[in-house]
Amino acid sequence: MDFRTSAAKAIRNGLLLLLMAALPAAAEVGQPIATRFNADPSPHYFQTQDGGRFYLYATDDASNSGKYWDSTSWRLYSSQDMKHWRDDGAFLGVAVFKWARPDAKAWAPEAAYRNGEYYFYAPVGGDKIGVAVADRPEGPFTDARGDALIDKARDANAGDEPIDPAVFVDQDGQAYMYFGTRVPKVVKLKADMISVDGAIRNVVVQGWPAADPKKQYGEAPFLHRHNGKYYFSFSTGWPGQIVYATADSPLGPFTYRGVILDYLKISTNHQAILEHEGKSYLFYHDNLLPGGGDWRRSIAIAPLYYDGNGDIQPVSTTPATTFPVHMRVNAGQDDGALPPMWRFFGADEPNYATMKDGRKLMAHLGELRPGAVYFRTHNLLNTGDGTAAFKWGSTNAYTEDSQGKPVYDWTIADHIIDTYLARGVRPYLQIGFMPQALSSAPPGTPYQHGWRPGYSYDLIAGAWNAPPKDYAKWSELVYQWVRHCVQRYGKEEVLQWYFEVWNEPNGPAYWSGTQEEFNKLHDYAIAGVRRALPQARVGGPDVAGAGGAFMDAFLAHVARGKNHATGDTGTPTDFLSFHAKGSPRFVDGHVRMGIATQLAGVDEGFRKIAAVPELRDKPIVIGENDPEGCAACPGPQNAYRNGTMYSSYTAASYKRIWQLARRDKVNLEGALTWAFTFEDQPWFAGYRQLASNGIDLPVMNVFRMMAKLGAQRVAADSDAEVALDDIMQNGVRGHPDVGVLAARGANGQLTVLTWHYHDDDTSGADAAVELQLSGLGKSAARTVTQYRVDRQHANAFTAWQAMGAPQAPNEKQAAQLELASRMTPVRLSDIALKGGAGTLRFVLPRQGVSLIVID
Repeated sequence: MDFRTSAAKAIRNGLLLLLMAALPAAAEVGQPIATRFNADPSPHYFQTQDGGRFYLYATDDASNSGKYWDSTSWRLYSSQDMKHWRDDGAFLGVAVFKWARPDAKAWAPEAAYRNGEYYFYAPVGGDKIGVAVADRPEGPFTDARGDALIDKARDANAGDEPIDPAVFVDQDGQAYMYFGTRVPKVVKLKADMISVDGAIRNVVVQGWPAADPKKQYGEAPFLHRHNGKYYFSFSTGWPGQIVYATADSPLGPFTYRGVILDYLKISTNHQAILEHEGKSYLFYHDNLLPGGGDWRRSIAIAPLYYDGNGDIQPVSTTPATTFPVHMRVNAGQDDGALPPMWRFFGADEPNYATMKDGRKLMAHLGELRPGAVYFRTHNLLNTGDGTAAFKWGSTNAYTEDSQGKPVYDWTIADHIIDTYLARGVRPYLQIGFMPQALSSAPPGTPYQHGWRPGYSYDLIAGAWNAPPKDYAKWSELVYQWVRHCVQRYGKEEVLQWYFEVWNEPNGPAYWSGTQEEFNKLHDYAIAGVRRALPQARVGGPDVAGAGGAFMDAFLAHVARGKNHATGDTGTPTDFLSFHAKGSPRFVDGHVRMGIATQLAGVDEGFRKIAAVPELRDKPIVIGENDPEGCAACPGPQNAYRNGTMYSSYTAASYKRIWQLARRDKVNLEGALTWAFTFEDQPWFAGYRQLASNGIDLPVMNVFRMMAKLGAQRVAADSDAEVALDDIMQNGVRGHPDVGVLAARGANGQLTVLTWHYHDDDTSGADAAVELQLSGLGKSAARTVTQYRVDRQHANAFTAWQAMGAPQAPNEKQAAQLELASRMTPVRLSDIALKGGAGTLRFVLPRQGVSLIVID
């Protein structure tokens, strides 16, 4: 149903009193909803069989001549959250109305829902209003009558220009259509919504302010009901204000009440009011885009509020003002080492790495810090032909002949590792999962799972997650693999790798055996690694979360238990690993991140390891460190992934992880981002990944920023940074987290990373940062370069949205997206120094990240 026109749901009819504290999750005030010119908004929330969605019908200014409103088609936009709008294209043209004049133009439209149908009311040519009908909001629409609903030449009192239709359905089910210029008109509609019921009347507005003779009706009539009163809003002319009047009846007479929206720098205005889930919005158009003007307009949205008397509060179209943030960085005050923990990445699917987009992204990872970046992946020992699939992969490394003797084939595994090394990336080699010939799973258990996005996560299980039938063969397999790698790549190279056994053995999805069986699996695998390369770097167990009692038992086993493979006390352990995940949710129409959950998991994992004396100094790699748990899983709570929520979250969380490692007194070596790319999937499909179809996402550029950080941390603070204990307990739900991390390189270069993060993906004020620098030496000035990741910078996703979200971009569009994805350095004015101190000022947008480099 249409929640704007339905008597039952009544988006128009029951606008609630809103408090200023309850800011809506809509497109930013004063910002266009799209980068295509559009005007005359007709917004609706339609609940269809596919679920609820916002639909915005509009005049398509982008297709006019730029000299007049002479477009001949209407445009449709849709959104799930009123923040990110999809351009659904030109869904209807004037040609559908065969009776229209040959020179007819497509002007301000209207839509409505009733009788299980969607109705589209269209002013055609300035002298007629037609009506089309469809069974879906996006059409296809067909002419509902075969002639005009309103015809200036036919109908008495149709006015000089019957345009700008607006439909209102009252609580008693009676429908009305308002229209016209200079003299507003209203006519009742019959229940079929395509026939008039009675004469066309003039709408009377009285009580005009005598002090302002410009106050008069111009065009753009609109009606909604609130607390028993009828609100009639309209534009006062050319240019015009948006004003309103009220009455006790939808037919008036109406009494002037006041201004909703003041004059804009444009010759026309046209408004509509929409309510959804207790929040009210004013849709209007303005001159907002480059090249815009009277003929090239842009639709925007602003929150709408009532006071206790029912008066509509004037709407400001000025974007939210900035708030001041003061930061200090002392380049001469060391604050400990800054280990490059960001340089670890991974994914479920090993075979994607050798495909076209995988190879490209792997090269980008290697470029971050050649030879020091590591990649972890599941499924490297799975049986299969190497075909990639969601949460699956294979190499066919181990099979057995008819006599049960092992047959080793390293061809696919070599190809994967060769791909890494050729691009400056080294393996974090996960030993797993169980080859089919070694699996002890019950007969009849499927080996490869059939999971796909949307399925229950438990369905990833299969015979691949079982203990081996023969632990000696398992150990020999690992030995042969490592031995082969030493022969192929050289001892010195393989000594720089990480070797780790299995994934998340503390849960049934990845391990069907017991705790003791996993300890045995681990011991036999590590024994195989060390037999082939005695100095190899080995560890684990990459448990889900901090691991609970499973991790406690594992730590005790490797520290002082009896080794299942060797009989010795303990198991060689060079590093320890666990996982930490956040918990985003979809609330009130937007994503709310769960950074506190992830940080709590990090802290618990650190404390577990620190509590074991034999292991407390061992290096730690957080083997999966992410905002949530499943990279391939869809869902509205994961809509953060394509844009700047992911990038700002990453910057904010990584500083806290460094802080926790220091506070818990552990040896943090890495925090592994479990995100790569999903080959040949729809563009920006919403998976947790670093690139989409070969185009880097904003989060990838934050890792480029981190790669530029120096190794020596220096003193830095911000008066808008949320304290560690506060963010761990409450997340970032109140004031935004505007934080800073600074480091000095060996050459004296100073790098300052700043971010503006909030858990809620809603609009908000930008941060006006004053960065006070000291300890910069005796120079009178130093050069300053800035890198930015925000809505307008290093962001291919917003560029794709601006294109209309094409699902098959052509080569020119792909090249434009590639360019938009790049993080471009901007040389700022040199900073003048006095006594080694100086000040920089810049604006940091909400969910933005900035890196300042001072040479």
